[in-house]
Amino acid sequence: MKLNKTLLILLVPVILISVTVIYLLFKPEPANIRVGMIEAPETDIAVKIPGRLDSIFVSEGDVVSAGTRLGTMNSPELQAKANAAEGAWKAAKLKARIAGKGARPEEIKAVEKLYDQASHQFELASKTWKRVQSVYSEGVMSTQERDQAEFQFNAARDQMEAAKAKSDMVKSGLRPEEIQAAEAMAAAAGEQFNEVKSYLAETQIQSPVAGEVTKIVADAGEMVAAGYPVFTVIDRSKSYVVINVRETDLALIKTGTQMPGRLPGLGGETVTFEVYSIAAAADYATWRSTQEKADFDLKTFEVRLKPVSKGSDFRPGMTVQLEWPE
Repeated sequence: MKLNKTLLILLVPVILISVTVIYLLFKPEPANIRVGMIEAPETDIAVKIPGRLDSIFVSEGDVVSAGTRLGTMNSPELQAKANAAEGAWKAAKLKARIAGKGARPEEIKAVEKLYDQASHQFELASKTWKRVQSVYSEGVMSTQERDQAEFQFNAARDQMEAAKAKSDMVKSGLRPEEIQAAEAMAAAAGEQFNEVKSYLAETQIQSPVAGEVTKIVADAGEMVAAGYPVFTVIDRSKSYVVINVRETDLALIKTGTQMPGRLPGLGGETVTFEVYSIAAAADYATWRSTQEKADFDLKTFEVRLKPVSKGSDFRPGMTVQLEWPE
């Protein structure tokens, strides 16, 4: 009898402790608790050009600022194109400069010499023609000889006029349209060079935003295709809560509604959140029958909330237990 009493006294605390533990483990949450999840803006940083990932300067978990160099690409083909484009641009610029300056002094002197030579020949042919006409009028020269002398005179005159025209053309330089065309070609070559340079600058992979590097999906030495996201950066300073609720819960909230939220991942810290977005979720997952025959359906809405005060160490994936208004 005494033994039974002793066992009973020992079993009572054990039973009480067991009941308490079971209650705490399976205690139902209050009806007004809604569980959401922390998310943050995520930026996938891809490369514009294909090539080999040469170097990586950051590790997962590093905090970077906008403009931080994350890695470099190696593209010998692009470098060769840049060198060729630069050479074509320099050549086009020189041609445009030459066109603007006109003929060289040596060229001008050469055409002047040709013109002087043609002038002397014409002067000689002119004197010869006058003597031939005088002799022919006296009947001493045949008609064939006279015609030959006239031909030489006309040819000398044409040569002199051609030499004069060529001299004037060289001295005046290119036409304005030709100069403009040369300048336009130089400008086009410059733009092509700038385009290749812009692609070459993309071999330096920089972060467009400030945040934390959460993912690096390639290793140094690997080939990377154009558009392939190599780094992922999240901005935890702009973290927000996403929660999906049935439309019957929307009557209790609106944009600007504030509610407390408990974060188990931060030791149960309580933070005040404010609703800033209410939008319908995707249709394929939002219809939920309220009766067995599906006579009535309820739509699911995505509600987003932001913390009223900054400072908490939010991390994407953390759960938040929100006290929904009643």
